[in-house]
Order: sequence, then structure tokens, then C-alpha cells
Amino acid sequence: TGSAEPGSADWTAAADSTATTQSAYETHPWPTAPTPPVAPAAPRAPRERSILGRVTFSALLLLIGVAWVVDLSGAAQVNPGFVLALALGVVGGALIAGAWFGRALHLIGLGILLTAICSIVAAISIPLRGGIGEHIYRPTAASDVRARYDLAIGHLVVDLSQAPTSSAGRHVIVRDGMGRAEITVPAYADVTVHARVDAGNLDLFGEPSNGGWHVRDTVHLRGTGPHIDIDARVGFGEVTVRRVAANQSAANQSSAPSAPAPEVVP
Repeated sequence: TGSAEPGSADWTAAADSTATTQSAYETHPWPTAPTPPVAPAAPRAPRERSILGRVTFSALLLLIGVAWVVDLSGAAQVNPGFVLALALGVVGGALIAGAWFGRALHLIGLGILLTAICSIVAAISIPLRGGIGEHIYRPTAASDVRARYDLAIGHLVVDLSQAPTSSAGRHVIVRDGMGRAEITVPAYADVTVHARVDAGNLDLFGEPSNGGWHVRDTVHLRGTGPHIDIDARVGFGEVTVRRVAANQSAANQSSAPSAPAPEVVP
């Protein structure tokens, strides 16, 4: 048989037949083997909740509770800084144990918080002692006036306005690690105040400072009564010293002359 010459009718028909076959193949390709269905993955069994976190929180609550009871009972003087360090150690031990036993990722945030608090406490130059909360002292007899008042964290009130001024002059030390120390002196007492805050504000006899770091001031408030020397210091917070009004003084001070204005000692 002869081949069709290009341009002839037979050659054109052959080309059309080839194109039609190729088009039909592209439209209906050869069938392939069907893909076997994928079996659904078996559901993962829920992981048991780790008891490490609950054990750690229970240990922290027990530690704080024991320290609180010991401090309130007066059996020992609890240092809050030491308690915070112990709490940080408990959390750190739980995180280390979590690497092998259980999961304790939620304790990382608590550890970071305790680390920040311990850093602040370490920056305070005043030892944290004397308890936590609000402590109010209002001595009404000369023998009740302490030489030193301490508070670790909270509001410390030392009201000397009702203490008899007929006794000898006293030197009173007031320390508050974090919080506010508020001191009230009799209306006619001759008072010298040495006050300092590591970070915070001073308000001495109605003259507040601008606040800041390592703020200190010395004020001498002249009076006709016996001399009282006050050494007040707060780590983070405020020191407030005021003199009670004459009409609020004790009965043994009611006949004394009015108090003069404060004198600031450079």
C-alpha cells in the first residue's frame, strides 16, 4: 500500500483521525485502580490530669498557713522573705519533677511571679520582720511605749498622742518593709524625725515630698513637752508623721501653750 502524499485528501483524513483519537483519549483516559479508603485514625485516649500541680499548690498553702499561725501565736518571728524563698523553692522543685513525672507547665507563670517578688524583696535594705497586715499601737502609759516597732508588709500605725509627756524623752524606731508607716505624736511634744524611704514618699507634718528613690528628710518640730526622737524608715511605700491637734491631746496636755510651726533641719 502507498502512503498518502501531504496535501492530498487521504493525508488530511488520516491526520483528522489521529487528532480525533488523541482527543478521545484525553477526554476518557485509561481507567486506574481505585484508591483504597483510608481508615479513620483511632481517637487518642484522654491524658490523665497530673496531680503535680495540685500537690504543689497544696504545699504552698500549707507553708503559708503554718507561717501565719506561727507568726500570730508569737511562737517565733516569721521572716516573709524566707517564706517567699521557700515557696519559690517548692515551685522550682515541682518544675524539675515535672520533667519526669507529670506535667507542670502551668507552674511556670507562678515561678516567674515569685521570682519577681523575691527580687523586689531582695532590693529592700530593711529586713522583713514583724508580721503582715495592719498593726496599730496606741500606748496610753509611758511603760507601754516601745523602743522599736517593726512590720514586714502592711500598714503600721504608731499613735503616741495619748502617751504621757511627763516622762523622759524617748528614741523610737519604726520600720516597715513594704507599706505605710503612720506616726502620730502629742500636740506639745518637741519632736525630731529622721525619715527615709528606699522607694516611695514622705509626708512629714503636712509637707509631702515628691517621692522617688532613696528619699530622706529630717524635721525638728519644736514644742514645750519632752523631746521625742523618731527614726522612721520604709522600704517601699510611705512614711507619714503628724502631730495631733491640741483639742485631741490627752488631759494632761490640755493646759500647755499652742504648738509652734515645724522647723526643717538641713
